[in-house]
Amino acid sequence: MRTLIILLMLCGVCEAREILSISLTKVLTDKESVNVKKTLSYNKITKTGNNLIHLKAIPYKNDYKNNFSRGTVKYNNDMKNYSYHKVIIPDGTTVRGNFTQVKPHTQAITGKNLHFVEANLVNVELDPTWTYEFTLRGHFRTIKVSEETIDNKKQITHKRQMEKNGKWIDLETETEYFDEEDKQQFNLKLQEQNI
Repeated sequence: MRTLIILLMLCGVCEAREILSISLTKVLTDKESVNVKKTLSYNKITKTGNNLIHLKAIPYKNDYKNNFSRGTVKYNNDMKNYSYHKVIIPDGTTVRGNFTQVKPHTQAITGKNLHFVEANLVNVELDPTWTYEFTLRGHFRTIKVSEETIDNKKQITHKRQMEKNGKWIDLETETEYFDEEDKQQFNLKLQEQNI
C-alpha cells in the first residue's frame, strides 16, 4: 500500500497503475524497462516527472523502494554512479564506478570474474572471483546515539563504525542539526541499515 501511495503522488494515476502491475521480482522486458524508467525519471525538456533514477540507468526489475534502495539495474559503461542500486554485470567485465550501499554486506552486484578499477564497493558483499585495482572496499555503518530538539531543529548525535576482523570499531562521533525533511532522510538511512 505504501508503494502505491508513493507512486500515485510521484507519477500520476495512469503511470503508477502500469508500473504497479509489474511484479517486483520479474525481469523486465525492454518495453517494461522503458516504462519503469520513464516513470522514475525527470524530463528536462518538459520539466515533468521524477528524479528517482539516473538518466543512463537501465532498469532490470521494478523494485525501486526509496533513495537508499533504488532498485536493480543493468550495468552500462555510460553510467558511473550505482549508489544504492543492485546491479547486474556480465561475467568477466572490467568495471569502474561507485556501488556504495547503505547496509553492510549487501548482495548488490551479480556477476563473476569481475575486475574493478578505481571503484567504490563500500558495504558491498564481495565475491571471491572478483579482482581489484585502486578500489575502496570495507563495511561501515552509522549508529544514532541521541536526538533532541533545539530551536525547532533536531540535533542528532551519531557515530560511524567500521567492521574489522568481524568486529565493529568506532571511528568518530558527530553531532549534526537537521530540519524535518533531512531528519526523515537520516532516519530512513538508518532504517535501511536494519540496525
